[in-house]
Amino acid sequence: MISTDRTRYQHQSILWHFSLFCCIQAILFGYMADLLFAAQITGTVYLPGTQTAPAGGIRCNIFLTDQTGHNDKVLSPVTILEGQSSQQYSATLPNNQTSSWVVSYYDWGQNFVQHGYYSSSGTTWKYSKAAGLPGGQTQSGVDLTLLSGKTISGNVSLPSGRKSPAGGIGFYVNAENIDHICGTTRVSCFLPEGQTSSSYHLTLPNDTVLRFTFFYSYYGTDYVDRGYYSNSGTQKKSDDATILAGGQDYSNINMTVLSKFSWPIFIPAITGMNN
Repeated sequence: MISTDRTRYQHQSILWHFSLFCCIQAILFGYMADLLFAAQITGTVYLPGTQTAPAGGIRCNIFLTDQTGHNDKVLSPVTILEGQSSQQYSATLPNNQTSSWVVSYYDWGQNFVQHGYYSSSGTTWKYSKAAGLPGGQTQSGVDLTLLSGKTISGNVSLPSGRKSPAGGIGFYVNAENIDHICGTTRVSCFLPEGQTSSSYHLTLPNDTVLRFTFFYSYYGTDYVDRGYYSNSGTQKKSDDATILAGGQDYSNINMTVLSKFSWPIFIPAITGMNN
């Protein structure tokens, strides 16, 4: 009886280990197949004109986004080194033979248009003109040039009498295209400890067809989380924002962070109570 149980146990153990071995082999085979059949996208990121990268270099990310709904996004960080005008990149695509890939850059700085897309006629800010590269095929010469544009500058200020707390405080300045032709451009604006305001600048596509509203956004608890630029002062509602036409530079696009409370708060007297 004991011998029979031992034999049954040995057979079950052999079957279990064999099944585990088959599973591992299948996983490894799938992984190797992806490596063998995966496609490579290679190209170069250029600065516009005769520009070269300043001290510290210029950082951007290369994104490859699947248009066909697989939701795959491949990221390839790129740094154009100080004194250089370009940098090569390479990215490996998932093994999706039916995919169509859009290649784009995202610029970390504030001196170029934040988003640019690869097309057969050159880099464009318009997603609608981006070229779709077929999945499962290696592609070379997929080059991108960081786009020059129009500069928007201004200040973000705290309400009167307020100063930035210990450790400072941060906001974002957003340029939103009201016609949704291009994406929202966002840059950070940081006020060091003890300061009442800080400057910002950002770059937008050079095209008069565009129209923008500007707003600050805040993710803390001390102030209203969003305020819109207006010629008559910062507003809470987007409907009250001033719309600025694209294709030109703007300065003094200033915003004051909105307080959650107006001080002093007056408490109405309660009558009819005995002292």
